[in-house]
Amino acid sequence: MKDKEKFIRNWEKQRRKGKLKYVLINAGLVAAPLLGGIVFGSVFLYSSPSSYSFVYYLPTYFFTAAAGLLVGTLKSLYVWGKNEAKYSKLSHE
Repeated sequence: MKDKEKFIRNWEKQRRKGKLKYVLINAGLVAAPLLGGIVFGSVFLYSSPSSYSFVYYLPTYFFTAAAGLLVGTLKSLYVWGKNEAKYSKLSHE
C-alpha cells in the first residue's frame, strides 16, 4: 500500500512539470554518460592526451550525442506512457 501511495505522489510531481521537461531531462541523463565516456576514451585510451585532436573526434562525439538523445527520448516516452497507465489504474482504485 505504501509503495502505491509513494508512486502516486512521485508521479504527480513529475506530471506537474510536464511531459516535455520529463523527456528532455531523461534523454539528457542517457546521453551525457555516453558522451562523457566517449570523450574520456578518446582522450586517454585511443591516443595520448598530448596528441589529442578535438576536431578529429568531433563526428564521433556528434553521433554519440545524437544517438544517446534519440535512445533517451524513445525510452522516456515509453516510460511516460507506462507510468501514466499505472497512475490512472492506481488512482481509480
